[in-house]
Amino acid sequence: MRPIHAALAALTLSASLPACAQETDDSAAEAEMDAADAGEAEAITATGPDAATLGEADAPVTIVEYASTTCPHCANFHATLFPHVKSEWIDTGRAKLVMRPLPTAPAELAAAGFLLARCAGDDRYFDVLDDLFETQDALFAALQDGELQTYFEDVAGENGIEAGQIEACMSDESGFEQINASIAAAQEDDVAGTPSFVIDGALYSAGDLPSEAAWDEALQTAYDARQ
Repeated sequence: MRPIHAALAALTLSASLPACAQETDDSAAEAEMDAADAGEAEAITATGPDAATLGEADAPVTIVEYASTTCPHCANFHATLFPHVKSEWIDTGRAKLVMRPLPTAPAELAAAGFLLARCAGDDRYFDVLDDLFETQDALFAALQDGELQTYFEDVAGENGIEAGQIEACMSDESGFEQINASIAAAQEDDVAGTPSFVIDGALYSAGDLPSEAAWDEALQTAYDARQ
């Protein structure tokens, strides 16, 4: 298998990429392939801006999240506030989450994480993202220690992706197209950093939604407008 760093070097992304945003500041600061087992979901093949959706398709409120797997503020959101949003709004059928990748530095590693999640398929896409956010410190340590191969193999193995599939994941042209479509959509939506959220057309930075109460208020407003 070709080393992970060689596959990462082949990634070609849109030139205009944001920084990982401060949580309390609105400004910016800092492939298709076969499943290894017959029971696994097929890899995601969409090339539009939406990478994957969590929740019921007919949920009245749509949350579009622009995130990066290398953004500490994104990891913090998914560890602290997202469980509340999921349990109270997504799991109850009142909202759905649409993930749009928006790689931040090191952008190649962020893109690699999304490409790996894409290989896992719709059923496990968000499981892979959860693992990537939870092990973000390990990713940066692997980068420093020259152990990216082992890191990605470990995350892949935890989610049913064979080590031999990883190169194909990182070389999926439709995956590159999907990420670049998401970057273009972020520019159209005036997104300045990650994480950012578009709730039924209204743009919010992480600083706009610093608490469970703030999320409930924004989502309730959107939900009431749909009734």
